[in-house]
Amino acid sequence: MEHTIIQRFKQQANKFPEKSAYVFLADGESKPSISFAELDQQAEALAARIQAFMPIGAPMVLCLPASIEFKISLLACLYAGVVIIPLPPPEITTDPKTFTVGPIFDDTQARVLLTTETMKSYLSHALQDEPYFSDLTIISKADLPAVPASHWQPPELTEDTVVFGSYTSGTTGQPKGVIITQGNLLTSIQDISIDLELNHNQVLCTLFNHYHIIMALWEMTINLNGGQSIYLPIATVLKKPILLLKTLADYHVNILMGVNLTLDLCVNKIQDHELEGINLTHLRLLVGGDKVKTDLLEQFVARYKNYGFHRTSVQSRYGQAEGFGFTSSIIGEFPRIESISEAALADNAILPPQSDNDRIDLVTSGKPLTSVTLQIVDPVTLEPCGMKRVGEVWVKGKAIGKGYWNHPEKTAQTFGFYLPTNQDGPFLRTGDLGYMNERGELFLVGRLKERLTLNGRYYYPEHIENTAKSAHPLLEKACAFSAFAINLNNRDELVVAVELEEVPQDTQRIKQVVREQIRQVHHVELYDLLTLPKNTLSRTKTGKIRRNQCYMLVSTTSGENQE
Repeated sequence: MEHTIIQRFKQQANKFPEKSAYVFLADGESKPSISFAELDQQAEALAARIQAFMPIGAPMVLCLPASIEFKISLLACLYAGVVIIPLPPPEITTDPKTFTVGPIFDDTQARVLLTTETMKSYLSHALQDEPYFSDLTIISKADLPAVPASHWQPPELTEDTVVFGSYTSGTTGQPKGVIITQGNLLTSIQDISIDLELNHNQVLCTLFNHYHIIMALWEMTINLNGGQSIYLPIATVLKKPILLLKTLADYHVNILMGVNLTLDLCVNKIQDHELEGINLTHLRLLVGGDKVKTDLLEQFVARYKNYGFHRTSVQSRYGQAEGFGFTSSIIGEFPRIESISEAALADNAILPPQSDNDRIDLVTSGKPLTSVTLQIVDPVTLEPCGMKRVGEVWVKGKAIGKGYWNHPEKTAQTFGFYLPTNQDGPFLRTGDLGYMNERGELFLVGRLKERLTLNGRYYYPEHIENTAKSAHPLLEKACAFSAFAINLNNRDELVVAVELEEVPQDTQRIKQVVREQIRQVHHVELYDLLTLPKNTLSRTKTGKIRRNQCYMLVSTTSGENQE
């Protein structure tokens, strides 16, 4: 193909050899960085050693902590032509037997794992009982053949060349590896570049999951346009939130990838006196990942307007591991917020709210990107929904992955759907529920697998969790919530689980207050409120609550709690 990712990065390395391409702020203070030329040269040298060790096209599991070395290794795998399978690195202070890798090795048949010298022993202990262990080679960079960089051979890449195995978070089921081709990546990079009008002056700051394909894509997109990417670990920000604002100001960051946690830290965890000298005139905030909380977004804008941040510098986005970016809101306009009726939403209709208790505020995810076609489809009939009717979000385009690794049935259930009315397709079924307004903007309302059906009507866990949180002062400081349904005597019952730092001995009064509040707001009966110690709820590796697994808690913690 005319312009591969390798060719495009080398063009930037030739154009901006001394410019910093990547900065890793491990503690928020030290500032190790690597230039475009250094990154290109070191990736090429490592790629030559990888090619001497394994064939082009073979999968390699990359298990490295956030570091400049990870950035070099990621690019080196692309240069070498091997398929990158990122694996979240373990905490080596924990018991190796608690470290799980999920289905990665079974799915991809990868038998080479590149990690650090320190982690090699830990991972060997963690994986020694796995059936594939005898065929698995765990190496560090030092174990690769010592061949000169001149031995590197640029791989022959096409649009259909597989470059990534991107694993889903596993929020609503077992994590699945998405097959990502070079064509998928290049399409997404082009979409983002056009949408954000990117150039070499861009500076991106990311906080989350360095090993996730979405973060790798964004950093790659910035670098392929000659811009700089900065990684500031969220663990560092949680310890000292002001470091995020100082980074944004000191590096003149003009693109911050944010989620609800980012907004919360900036709104509630930073003191006014810490913000002296902070200037955010240059900042553009991109929000997405989860359904954006409108109150947090408004509070962020209100607080930081005094520090140069413009309301019109917020842009909302939507995407998934299966296809990266799907939509974005209009640059220069604050994302539209719509207030809708929860009662109508329970019947899949979008109508104005009838009261404050009936009101739900939603932030638009924007309009489809250049290469994307989007449809709202009834998940039962598979027919397109009318405007302002809730259905499943279906997307198609060249950025969509090719399916799941070694899972033809799951691939068939998710990819390759066609509309029965006109055979338009193939579409990806995202599993997200939403609607389109008259401006052609997408609004997300929840996940199909997490939606609750109670008394023949639909309810969304987040709305019930928010009601429970506001019902009692103790719950306002809760660590986490999960609303879910259990089937008892052929009837679905509502349960809310809440994690607390300290669980009080007598929780009956709290349960009564929450039950009454949910009854008044949502017109549904709460079967039980489970008060649990911190870290009881099942989570993904990225920290998201697995609501669909919470029903297993009921048999061990519920029963004596009913009235």
